[in-house]
Amino acid sequence: MDNRTPTRLHSRRLSGGRPYLALLLVALLAACAGTPPPDRQSAPVVLTPSLQVQSVGWSRQRIHALAVALPLLQQKFAVESVAVSLVSLDGEDWAAHFDPAGAIAAPRRALYPADGLAMPLLAFLVVAASESADWTLRSPLGQLAAGESSIRPYADTRLLDVLTTPYAESDTRARLALGTALETAAGSTLRALLATHLPTMTESQLGLRAGDLRLSTTAEEFGSYLHALIAAGPKHPATAALLAAHGTVDARRGLYHGLGWLLERQPEGGVIAYQWSHAAGHHHFALLDPRRRRGLVMLTRGQQGRSLIEAALPLIDETPHALLGARASAP
Repeated sequence: MDNRTPTRLHSRRLSGGRPYLALLLVALLAACAGTPPPDRQSAPVVLTPSLQVQSVGWSRQRIHALAVALPLLQQKFAVESVAVSLVSLDGEDWAAHFDPAGAIAAPRRALYPADGLAMPLLAFLVVAASESADWTLRSPLGQLAAGESSIRPYADTRLLDVLTTPYAESDTRARLALGTALETAAGSTLRALLATHLPTMTESQLGLRAGDLRLSTTAEEFGSYLHALIAAGPKHPATAALLAAHGTVDARRGLYHGLGWLLERQPEGGVIAYQWSHAAGHHHFALLDPRRRRGLVMLTRGQQGRSLIEAALPLIDETPHALLGARASAP
């Protein structure tokens, strides 16, 4: 890739204790008994006696298990609605929206406020813009927008330092300063930059509003962003930059800071990127697994949305995750 050409990634759209173990068993047995969607061959799957599925991409059986379990989890945690998007290169893709009754609603692209998920997008835009600029991630914000009054308190702060601070711990004014600096340097709004570099995100809205960095998105569109990163590959300069560890969250559990993402180092090598988001009763989660070439986003509306996500993740993902205990990483 010409390193003077702004990154522009394209992606396809998608179509739309004991109780827990019992739920897992019921969902997986239902998956085995049910008839999965016939549109595509599933990825190779191995079932072990412990009901763990090892696969590359997403497994059709586990997707069905998730679909069976989500209405039960909605009821258990009193979550009004859930939107899910699974993307991959080697397994199944799937997107669904569960309405307040727990039924899979007709395909529709429901917008959710997901401000915490704005940081991975902002990091991507910063990396993309830096490729054709005279500044780098180690440049101070003041270099991008000299004289901007809102940036003055952060003029000496490096872009890297803002982007590697978890959303829950970062300074609202620092996020605003970075967004303003990027808009000034690029001569374009964040929403326009999003349309330029991620043209599949036509309905998502990213901008500086109400005193912070704001994002409204759909599960399908954020999934398309994850798919673009997967398709580009971990050696793509933008993807490699986003997945580089810049600081430690919890070395004992293998958790690190990335650019706009938190990272979970895997025993077999590589990292999984993830981000929690919370805004006014909306809890969301995004995960990018470059090694297995798959991504996941769950958007929820309800006070216990995070609990639903933490219960649902093991149903679809066979990987044991230290990130599930990383409560300090979420607002």
